[in-house]
Amino acid sequence: MDKKWMGEVCDICHKEFTAEDEIVVCPECGAPYHKACVAQTKQCVHTELHEAGKSWESSKKAEPKAENEGVVCLTCGHINPPTNRFCSNCGSPMPQGIKEQIPNDPRANMGQPNQAQSPFPGTPFSMPNMMFNPMEGLKPEDELEEGVTVKEAAAYIKKNPFYFLTRFKMMKQRVMAMNFSAFLFGGLYFIYRKVYGTGILLLAAQLLLSIPAFILGLFYAADMMGITMPFAMNITMISNVDLVCSLLRMVLMFVSGFMFNRIYRGHVMSRIKKIKSKNLSGEQLLNELTAKGGVNFAVIIVLLVAYFSIYYMLILLLTQSFGA
Repeated sequence: MDKKWMGEVCDICHKEFTAEDEIVVCPECGAPYHKACVAQTKQCVHTELHEAGKSWESSKKAEPKAENEGVVCLTCGHINPPTNRFCSNCGSPMPQGIKEQIPNDPRANMGQPNQAQSPFPGTPFSMPNMMFNPMEGLKPEDELEEGVTVKEAAAYIKKNPFYFLTRFKMMKQRVMAMNFSAFLFGGLYFIYRKVYGTGILLLAAQLLLSIPAFILGLFYAADMMGITMPFAMNITMISNVDLVCSLLRMVLMFVSGFMFNRIYRGHVMSRIKKIKSKNLSGEQLLNELTAKGGVNFAVIIVLLVAYFSIYYMLILLLTQSFGA
C-alpha cells in the first residue's frame, strides 16, 4: 500500500487502511477504498462529487502550523522571530534555516555531542554541534552565579558572549584558559572590555617597563638622522635594563592572558548585580545591561593616537632642536 493512504478511512466499511490492505482509487474523484469493499459494492459512494465534478479530499487533519517558530541566534542562543535579520538580544546577524519550536524547550539538546560530526564518537574528544548547540548546554534562564542568568550576562557582554559564557562555565570546573587578546594587548584589552581600573594599572605598568625601549628607540632614530644627542647615554646599560624589562613585560603578558577571563567574570557579575539593584525588569533591564556593557573601542583609538603622537613629537623636537 502506498504510504500516503496511511491514516485514511475507507468510506464503504469506515475502517482505517493498514499496511497490508490493497487499495483501489476511484478514477473520477480519486477516493480510496479497500479492494474487497469495491468488489462488493461495484461503485464509488461519492456520487455527489461526480455530479459536481469535484475531487475527493483527505479526511486527515492538516498538521497545525507552529505559531511560535523562531530562529536561534548562533552568537547568544536567543530565539528571534523568523522575520528578524539581526538578533534582538545581541545584534548579531541571524542565520538562515536554523529553526526551533519555542514550546518544546529550544535548548534541551544544547551541549550534547554531535556524534555524526565527531572524529572520535563516544570519546571525550567528541565535538559539539556548534551550529545547533551554540551555547554548549547553557540555557538563557540558567544562573552563572546567584542572581545572574546566562541571558543577562550575554546582554552585558554583548560582543562575543559565546566565548566568554563558555569560559565562565569552565571556571566552575577550575579550568584555566588563555585569552589571547588579553595576552597580546594587555591593559588596552582590559580597557576595551570596560575593566577600567585593572586596565589602567596594567597599562601604566606596561608603559613603565617600556621606558628603556622608548629611550633606545629615540637614540637609534636620532642616530639615523645624524643628530648628536646633547647628553651622554650608556647604551649598553640601557640595553641590559631593557632586556630585564622585556622579560617582565613577557611575564605580565602571560599573567594578563591567563587571568583576564577570571577578572572579567567578576567584573561582569558585579556590574550586572549593581544594575539589577535598580529594580528594572524585562526589556528595560536588558536594554540597561546592553547600554552599560559591551566594549569601548573609541577610547582605544584615542590612547593609540596619543601614544604615537607623543613619540613622533619627541622625534620632531629632537630634529628641530639638535639637528644639523
